[in-house]
Amino acid sequence: MDPECTFRPKTTPYKGSKARLSTAWPFLIAAEYAKREKLKMEQELASLSSCTFTPNAHAQRTPEKPVEEKLAFVQQQMSPNPKRVKVDDVTERLYGDGLLRYELRAKVKRALEDRSVRATCTFTPKINAVTRAMVDHTQYKPIQDRVPEIQRRKKEVLRQLATSVEDKLTFVPEINEKSRQLTQQLGHLSVTDRLVQDAEDNIEKRQIVEELYTTAQGLSFAPQVNERSHSIVDQKPEFKLDFVTRQRVLQDRRDDKLEHQMLLEEKVNAIEKPFQPCIGNAEKVLKHTRPKRLTESTPQQLYRMTYAEPRKKAEQKKRLEEAYYNKFSFQPTLNHVSKALGRATPIQKLAKSDATKPIRSRVIKEMEQRTQAECRFRPALTPLEGDADRATVWNPAHCTIVDCDSNIERARERRRQSLEDKRHLLEFEELQRCTFQPNINRKPISASEAAARPVVVRGLSRFLELKQRAKRQEEELREREAKVFGTSYTPRAYTIPEPFKLSYQDRQRDGKRGRLEAELRQKEMKECTFAPSTMEVKNRKLIQSLLRDDNGVQ
Repeated sequence: MDPECTFRPKTTPYKGSKARLSTAWPFLIAAEYAKREKLKMEQELASLSSCTFTPNAHAQRTPEKPVEEKLAFVQQQMSPNPKRVKVDDVTERLYGDGLLRYELRAKVKRALEDRSVRATCTFTPKINAVTRAMVDHTQYKPIQDRVPEIQRRKKEVLRQLATSVEDKLTFVPEINEKSRQLTQQLGHLSVTDRLVQDAEDNIEKRQIVEELYTTAQGLSFAPQVNERSHSIVDQKPEFKLDFVTRQRVLQDRRDDKLEHQMLLEEKVNAIEKPFQPCIGNAEKVLKHTRPKRLTESTPQQLYRMTYAEPRKKAEQKKRLEEAYYNKFSFQPTLNHVSKALGRATPIQKLAKSDATKPIRSRVIKEMEQRTQAECRFRPALTPLEGDADRATVWNPAHCTIVDCDSNIERARERRRQSLEDKRHLLEFEELQRCTFQPNINRKPISASEAAARPVVVRGLSRFLELKQRAKRQEEELREREAKVFGTSYTPRAYTIPEPFKLSYQDRQRDGKRGRLEAELRQKEMKECTFAPSTMEVKNRKLIQSLLRDDNGVQ
């Protein structure tokens, strides 16, 4: 057996071997008898070969048999035939020769018939190798003896498949010029230097592998990719490209798909809505100038319209302003009087915004009040119970571990009991609102209990309920009649007139309105904190100061 084949199958003996042994015993005896007859026949043929006497049993001489028939007769004599008889005298021998001749004729006849049938019937069925092996019991081998042959056959099939696949691969890679130069440079080095450098490279690679292994060990998450995903990646050609090419191919496919979808929508719209008004060539211009906008998604469009376009407009406006003001090269000069009068605003004052703080705080307060007015939900808070203090449950200064365990258990029991009581109370309140009373089968009541209980008159509660309802309806009817028809009106003899005014002027109301308008106007003006610095204000202040100085001198 091949030493490479380490497979040792476990064979189970056939259960019917004992039964078969009992049936095979007569065949073994018959084979032994045939063997003995064969030996005996050989001895008799050896003794008869020295005898030259040939008796003439018939008047007519029979022709001499050919050599092939003699050999066939000898083989028939030596074969273990159960019809074989002993050859003691001439009569029995001749009778046996006649039987053998008839058998030989029958065999020749069957052989001729088989030859003629084979000549006419040329169909040859193809028998499976497994079936042939099952039929051919003489050449059958158990599985443990056929393992090396099966493995060699499997390797041969795999090798043939690999050879058939590799025949189509005609690609011959080209060696890069840099690789050839590196090979030539390494060839000029000595053997010692090259080996030392290779050892250092191997050590560095081993260190990198160890670092990667430790990093991978530190990561607890290890995803498992499905075999189906691997097969999909192997089947699709775009996944075999590099990242940039694959993204470009996917983008082209996405653009083609979008274009096809747009064409399909246009066809559907043309069928469903044949009317197409003239809207100009804005869409064609956008397609020609801004093709990216046709493929952008909704979030990208919202970001562009919310942030990108306003920013771009502001930058463009700023550039236009700078270009416009750069045309004016005039720089005004201030005299020494203006420089002396003008005061520079300190940085601290510019940094502070005291005027805007009250407005901002007021606006924030109004927004909070509006939010509180909109949110009308007020949750019901349950106050903490007095015995829920957990400071006494675990306090190493006042109790031991055993006492703390018992305190914890007691606190848990109290909490569980309180929750159960609350649950029962809620169930009782819900059952109080429930008016459904099902009829249940109660246990029979004894005579003594029935005599002690009060007599129940069926329908009495319903009668009283209907009576109260009728009484309530009568009261409601009387109230509606008194309200509509005025049955409780007390007539008077005359009408008492009272002074009245069809129109009047409320000065107090007009004053209040004016004050409210002034307050609103003042609030609006408070938000306007911009104070432009102009020459007119400075001139007015200068004139006023000069007038004050003149009045003081007089």
